Parts: sequence; C-alpha cells; structure tokens
Amino acid sequence: MQRFGDFEDLRSLDIDEDSDSEEFRPRRFVLRDLSSTDIMRASHSVSNLALTPDVYPSPPPEEEVIPRRSKRLSTPCRPPSIFGDCFQCTPCSEDTALLQMARKRLMLTPDKSPLKSPEKRPRLQAPKVPLHTELGGYSQQQLVDVIDNLVCRHPCLEDEIRSELKSPDIKPMEGKLSNLRKDIYRSIPSTRWSSSRDSHCFRKVKGHLQAYKKICLDQARSLTKAQCWEAALKYVCIALKFTSKLPDWDEPSHNSIKAQCFSVLAAQCMISLKRGLMADEVLSKYLVKLKSVAHLNKEIEPCVVFIEKALNN
Repeated sequence: MQRFGDFEDLRSLDIDEDSDSEEFRPRRFVLRDLSSTDIMRASHSVSNLALTPDVYPSPPPEEEVIPRRSKRLSTPCRPPSIFGDCFQCTPCSEDTALLQMARKRLMLTPDKSPLKSPEKRPRLQAPKVPLHTELGGYSQQQLVDVIDNLVCRHPCLEDEIRSELKSPDIKPMEGKLSNLRKDIYRSIPSTRWSSSRDSHCFRKVKGHLQAYKKICLDQARSLTKAQCWEAALKYVCIALKFTSKLPDWDEPSHNSIKAQCFSVLAAQCMISLKRGLMADEVLSKYLVKLKSVAHLNKEIEPCVVFIEKALNN
C-alpha cells in the first residue's frame, strides 16, 4: 500500500463521507502502516493536534446524521396498499387521509342496504264512463247479444225488459229517406238544351236511386223481421210518400227502381196486416193513410181491401 510521507497528503485525499460504500471509508490500519518518523513529522507540522496510532479524530455529530439519513432514504419503499396495514415506510399525513378515504369507498360493509329505486307515482285512472254513453258506441247486433245473454242467465228479467220496450222510433229512418231523396235531385244536371229527365240525366242519378232503394227496403224488412207490425205499417206509409216524390223519367224502363220500391213496400204492408192481428182502431187509422196513397200505385189497393174486410167481419 502507498505510504504517505506527510499528513498533508492525508488531508488531500477526497473521501465521500455521505457515501454508504465501505470502499471509500478511511480505515484505522492506514495509520498503522506509517512509520514513527512520518508520525513525528506530521506532529511537528500541526502543533495543536496529537495523532496516535490507535486514535482517529471522530466526526462531529452533525456529520454522523447525514449517512444515517441517506441510508433511510435509500431503502426502497413499497407503494401503500389499501388492503393491508404493513408498510415499509411511514406515510405522511396527506397519504394517510387519502388511504382512509379509499378504504371507505372500497370496503363496503354488509350492513348497508342496497339503494332503493324511487317510488313511482301511481297513474291516474280514467273516470268510469256512464253506461248509456258506452252503449252508444256498440252496434245494434252487439246490444241484442248483450241483452240476450242477460236474459238467458236471469230469466226473471225478460218480463221486466218487455215492459220497458216501446214502439221503435221511425224518425231516424225518415231522416235517411229525406236525405237520400235530396241527393237524387241535387245530382240531376241542369241544362237548357234538353230535358232534365232524359237518359243522360238518368245516368247521373242512377247511383243515388239505387242507394235510396237499398236503404228504403232494408229498413222495411228490418221492422217486419223484428215483428214490429204497427211500426212497419207506419214506416210503409211514410216510405210510400217519399217514393212517390221520386222523379219520373222519359224512358219507361228507367222507372223500374221506383216501381220495385212500391212493390216491396206493398208486400211488407200486407205481411204486417196479416200477422199483426191489430185492433180495429189501429186498422181504421191505417186504412185512411193507405187510401191517400193508393192512387200512386195499384199494388197498394190489395192492402186497402184487406183492411176493409177485416173491419167488416
């Protein structure tokens, strides 16, 4: 090992006291290798320092803290875990607060009940529709089925329902015939150069005539099918008046629709008279009405004769 001839050479040696490596630390055996002559030379150069082979000047306390602190900082520290309490390094106050907040968020206790969805507001129920309003939306056949089912389940209701039944209302039927007759006359084209009852005008009106015929005869058949005999006679008298006011066409074949209406109405009138078994007062009333329209068509005359025979017997 190299010998140092002077103590000044020892002071010039660059030693890192803060380093942790033992390679750069001064050892006591360095002074043992020095001879007594060298030691004496060094003692003469520094009068206030007494060096001995076994004594090395100890560093001040401030310098001893530095290597200890460097060792503490150089120790690797694991990142804090939120699932355990063992840490390699002591966390600071801020880290501890963050750690506690993380534990509160992640570590859920079983005592906490799950979140409940907010209660839904009950829906407002529609007000109950009155029975007479609701029945107005049903067809005639549906109402017949409802009443028939009630009577089948409760036979005692039949007599009560019959007592409440009145004569059928014919005004709606009369209103339909009136509107159809107006449509017929509105559809007739007005021209100065030809008659308003010729073939050209008939072709314009034919569709309305067929609609009138269908409605007129269907309403009469519905009354006779329901065995409303008096109402059927009343309707026939009204329908004969509306039919007699239909236009007469120049071509005789074009009047076949009007003739068919008279024929079917007369047949329905005869059926009502034969099956109705009406009282003499009722027959007398309808005898006057039928005589007033008998001149319109000859097929009505048999009905007049039948009433006269019934009254004479």
